[in-house]
Amino acid sequence: MIIDVQNGEKVNIRIRELAKEDVKKIHDSREWIMPFYHSYTKGNQVFALVTVEEPDAYQGLIALSENHDSDFLCVDLDIIESANHNKKEYPPGVLNKHRRYSGVGINLIAFACQYSIDCNLEGFVLLTSKSSKYELYEKLGAVHLFGQQMMFNSETGKRIAKTYLPGGVPW
Repeated sequence: MIIDVQNGEKVNIRIRELAKEDVKKIHDSREWIMPFYHSYTKGNQVFALVTVEEPDAYQGLIALSENHDSDFLCVDLDIIESANHNKKEYPPGVLNKHRRYSGVGINLIAFACQYSIDCNLEGFVLLTSKSSKYELYEKLGAVHLFGQQMMFNSETGKRIAKTYLPGGVPW
């Protein structure tokens, strides 16, 4: 669930896998900073977090892939982004007074963790973090590997998934 910032109410979410046409529309809209279409063309799957009430309005996006290489065995989280209207700061460095929902990013991370579990990768998630997100990921339990590489281990991934998506992925 995410929180409606205006009234504090919990809002039910769903996760939608996006088709190539949907990802291309995102790219063409120029509303998203991260290059989701490029990520998709590199073989990553792109998923959208939506609300039950507005299933066609993307509140956040995530691009990831399964990594079954025996040296890794994790979900590779390529990119993640909340919609501009859900960012704490928008534009960057300016408090977003029109923020609609909070908790979008954490729910997308929980999805990545649950996806890892569902793919028999035990909750492991590897990502390259923006330096501005280190604190958030560390608070959730990620560990720094090197440089900007961070990982949610099995125990942490399972805890995050259970906490934020207790019934599994709400498709």
